[in-house]
Amino acid sequence: RLVEDFGGQGTIVEPRAVDLSATDIRHLQMTVAGDNVSAVGTHDVILALSVFHHMDDWQAVYAGLKAQCRFLVVELAHPAEVEMMKAVIRGAEQNTEPSYEHIIGEAQTIGFTEGPSKVKRPLLLVQCAAKGTVEAGRGVASRMVAEGDFSRLGYSPYPGTLNLRVGRYDRRFFLEMPGLQVISSRTCSLYVPARIDGLDGDVHVTLQAGLEMIEILAPCRLRDHFGDGDEVTVRPRSY
Repeated sequence: RLVEDFGGQGTIVEPRAVDLSATDIRHLQMTVAGDNVSAVGTHDVILALSVFHHMDDWQAVYAGLKAQCRFLVVELAHPAEVEMMKAVIRGAEQNTEPSYEHIIGEAQTIGFTEGPSKVKRPLLLVQCAAKGTVEAGRGVASRMVAEGDFSRLGYSPYPGTLNLRVGRYDRRFFLEMPGLQVISSRTCSLYVPARIDGLDGDVHVTLQAGLEMIEILAPCRLRDHFGDGDEVTVRPRSY
């Protein structure tokens, strides 16, 4: 439905044979595990619906999927279903409650679905990255970096930042992330460890700019890689 409604591209991951000849949807005929989750590829949105309680390595799969999308939609089996499920699903008794407690603690509940035992399963939205457009700065950051003490970042940042217009929702995403307090020439500021898709090396995000902007510090000159109008996806380093 996402592909049909929005004209995008889609992939279904299913170990059984599926006839998708009448669609433009790609079929990955595989069973996802921690050691092959990267084969799913990078997507704007990934749906993982009632799968983690089947997986002994659900933590590795969950971490891998977060690293490969901007938004992850998860349906979780409820711990109240364990007694019913453990007779038919290997490992359900050891995977259901840990995956439920871990994932629901960092996600936004957007609805509920009804499981086979009529227990309500939470439908969750996990934001994994922010996407923004490069804009020209005012040259203020170069002075701030030159005058500030950024030793806590673990590197000497290039004197300047990359400005991204991400919108208020994505800016708030980084505002809620744990970061380092660094005393710069402007104020005592929060710097979130991050990485940019398609670029090797770690960077830091700060929120000094306007209400729809973030700024990125790096040990290299990011303007050598990105120009005004380029779209850039940034995610916390833990994602």
